[in-house]
Amino acid sequence: MANTIFDIPISPSWSDIHYSKYVMIHDKNQPESSTTELLTVETLLEQAFTMHNTVFDIDNNQMFGFNAMSIDWSNRILCDTYNNVSLTWNNRRLLDYSQEISLDWGYRYLRNNNGAVSVDWGNMWLIDLSNNYSINWNTRWLLDSSGLISIWWDYHYMYDSSANKSINWSDRVLYDENGSGSIDWKNRQLIKADGSVAFDWQNTPLRAYKTTTLSIFQTGTNNPTLIATLIDEILVGAISISREGTGIYRISFPNTIDSTKAITFGTVTTGRITCSTGSDNILIRTYDNSGNPSDGILYPGSIKIEYYA
Repeated sequence: MANTIFDIPISPSWSDIHYSKYVMIHDKNQPESSTTELLTVETLLEQAFTMHNTVFDIDNNQMFGFNAMSIDWSNRILCDTYNNVSLTWNNRRLLDYSQEISLDWGYRYLRNNNGAVSVDWGNMWLIDLSNNYSINWNTRWLLDSSGLISIWWDYHYMYDSSANKSINWSDRVLYDENGSGSIDWKNRQLIKADGSVAFDWQNTPLRAYKTTTLSIFQTGTNNPTLIATLIDEILVGAISISREGTGIYRISFPNTIDSTKAITFGTVTTGRITCSTGSDNILIRTYDNSGNPSDGILYPGSIKIEYYA
């Protein structure tokens, strides 16, 4: 039967097949005059379906592959070779080998192997294994496991665990817990709670004090001579220096400072020096290597004032 040709006498048509009681068959590899076999239509169909398996089931609206249904167009499903549903176009779903929904194009879902939604492309969400929304690529949010926004990359914001803005990496601002700017590293500023600038390290040296350095020369019983002044930020006005006794000198300036915020250091190449700071002067005492008050120690000497305003 593998090489059979079905000959229906007198102009074959569907009506011939349906109403004829007999059909004639012969082997296509044999001459036309060879012996033919006369079969009833019922016998022919029975043999064909027995040898080649059922292909169509018109009554139930089904198509079959090898020993398994492939298409059921009444219920609108496609099945795999193991007779498991692979696609249902009525419900708009693709199913995996375990018959779990993998893709639901009606609701626009991708589901994981536990049946939970992993991707909701209708609302543009990615969802984690705990069923928490994780990413929304429409609003451009990244959310933590509590559902609170962590990063809003459209506006370049990062948020703390209370959903308060913490960082704006576009404007280069760090915020406090109340959402107020604290550090503006674009403009190099530290910001107070009221929004005013507390410190500007672009225009101010980044240290906690201001300085003035004086270089002094003194011999014999002469008044010291100011040979160099390295004034940083302390505006003390015109400086004068006088000798008040052996090894005793005073630096005076007309503009007062808060002496409690000033520290003065003296440096000499030989002997010893001490300094004490008042609101408008610095008292200097010099000693030889034996600890006796002595002139000529400032040869030269350096006085540095650090003012912690």
